[in-house]
Amino acid sequence: MNSRRTLHLCLGMLIGIVLTTLYRVRIRKCIPVQFTATVATRPFPKSMVSNQKVTLLRQVYSIDITKAVEMRKHQNVLCYINTYTKNLLVRAVHVRHTWARKCRRYFLMSSAQDNVTNTVALNLTEGEGRQHLWSKMQAIMRYLNRLSDQYDYFYKTDDDSYAVMENLWSTVSGYNPNERFFMGYPFYHLVRDGHLSGGAGYLLSRAAFKAIVDEALGKHPACPTYDEDKEDMKVTLCGYAVGVKLLHIVDRHTTFPFRWRAERLNEYRFQWRSLRMLFNSSLRRPMYKPSLNRFRTDDPFIKDSRSVLSELMIGLHYNRPAQLYITEFIIYHLQPAGITYLY
Repeated sequence: MNSRRTLHLCLGMLIGIVLTTLYRVRIRKCIPVQFTATVATRPFPKSMVSNQKVTLLRQVYSIDITKAVEMRKHQNVLCYINTYTKNLLVRAVHVRHTWARKCRRYFLMSSAQDNVTNTVALNLTEGEGRQHLWSKMQAIMRYLNRLSDQYDYFYKTDDDSYAVMENLWSTVSGYNPNERFFMGYPFYHLVRDGHLSGGAGYLLSRAAFKAIVDEALGKHPACPTYDEDKEDMKVTLCGYAVGVKLLHIVDRHTTFPFRWRAERLNEYRFQWRSLRMLFNSSLRRPMYKPSLNRFRTDDPFIKDSRSVLSELMIGLHYNRPAQLYITEFIIYHLQPAGITYLY
C-alpha cells in the first residue's frame, strides 16, 4: 500500500514538472522577456551616490528634463483651488496628490479645516453654495493678498481641474508680473470683451491681483458687489475696471480644425472641458464643419481629427478623480520608445 502511494506521489510530481516546463516554454515564446535577468532588492545599490544614480537614470530613461527643472527653479506661482467641505476627501485630496504639488505654494480654500488636505478654513459670512460663490471668492482673494508681494503669479482653479504646470511656467516666462494682466479661457456670451472661465483656471499677474483686491473689491463702481455665482465673470469685470488686460494664449497650428462659436475654439491653452468631454462630444457632432483653410494644409496632423488641442495646453476642467491620475501618468510617465520630443 505504501509503495503504491509513493509511486502515485512520484508520478504526480513528474507530471507537474513536465507541465510546468512546457508552460514556461510556451510563455517564453509568447512574451519577449528575459527570464534570466537579475532581480535587485532595491532600485540602486546602497553604495551608489546621487550623481551615479542620475547618470544611470539618464541611460535607462532617455528623457531630457533640463528645461523643466530650470523653469521650476525660477517659477513663482501661487495656486489657489476653490473647493467645498463635502469635496475635501472626494476631489480636493486628488488635486493635492497630482498637479498641485508643482506649484510654488498652493491653498485649498473651503470653509472647514481638514488635516488630510491641509485646507484653509475661510471665515465666510454666507454659505459655501454656488449662489454665494462671488462672496467666497472675494474672501479668498483678500486672504491671499497678504502674500501678494511674495509671488509673481496667482493661479485659480476648481477642485476638478488639472493643470500642466510646466506649460504654465513656459507661457508666463516672457511676461512681466508687474504689469496688469490675466489669462485663461474666455467666454463671450455675458461680457462683450470676454470673461475668464473659472473652471479652466485663470492666471493673474502680481500687479493684477493686487489691483483687483486693493482698488476694485468693494471700492470701484464697476466691480460687482452683489452676491451671486459666476465669480469668474465678476473677477474679470473687476479687473477691467482697474486696467487689467485679458491676454489670449492660443496656438494656431495645433488645434481643432473646425469653425464653431468663436469663444469655444480649442486653440486656447486653457480649456473649460475635460479630455473625456472633448473627445466624446466634439469630434462626433456633425454640426462641426471642417475649415482647414485656417491651418497649415501641409500639416499631417490636421487630418483624421488628430489636431484636436494645443500641444502646450495648460488647464482642463470637469475631471473625475481618476482622470487626474490618468492624465498625470500619460504626461509624465508614459514614454513611447524611440520618440524624442524637440521642446
